[in-house]
Parts: sequence; structure tokens; C-alpha cells
Amino acid sequence: MADRFFVTVIARDREHLDRLFEYELDLFAAGTDERGRPTIDGLIKLQDVARLVEDGYKVLVSETDTPSEKLVSVGLEEWLKDTLADLDTYTRRAE
Repeated sequence: MADRFFVTVIARDREHLDRLFEYELDLFAAGTDERGRPTIDGLIKLQDVARLVEDGYKVLVSETDTPSEKLVSVGLEEWLKDTLADLDTYTRRAE
């Protein structure tokens, strides 16, 4: 089972959102949803999701922190060659 999950926490109001920082969670940038409610994204454990819901927050869980693909290392020369090729393709399309 995954250890932590990417979430969006929805608060009732700005004061409710500010109280989230008392939990000492791994939170990112704050914003608002389409209904104007304060939101903040984070990477938190499942038991923290339960605590937040019990305390009146809405929590949308989107995915785990486990990569869905195996990461591959690429050397600088290879990366630069591919990046320049992509840039060349993009430039030609723009002309």
C-alpha cells in the first residue's frame, strides 16, 4: 500500500484553511476551487486524510506518491540533443 497520497484539501473559509498549518503536513500552494472555496494541495498519509475529514475538511485524493513509470537517467549530452531536436521541430511548426 502507498505511504502518502497527493490530495487537494477544501476548507470552509480562509480561517479554516489557515488552521491546516497546525497539522504540520506537507502542503503546497493555496488557491480556490470553481466555487470560490479555499483549497490547498499536499502530499499526506492516509491517517491524515481521516483526521482532516473528521475535522470538517473535504479531501480529494488524486494519486499515490509511487511513480507509475520507472524513472530512467539520461546523460547531459543525450538530453541536450533531444531537447534541441524538439526545439527545432517546434520552430519549424511555428514558421
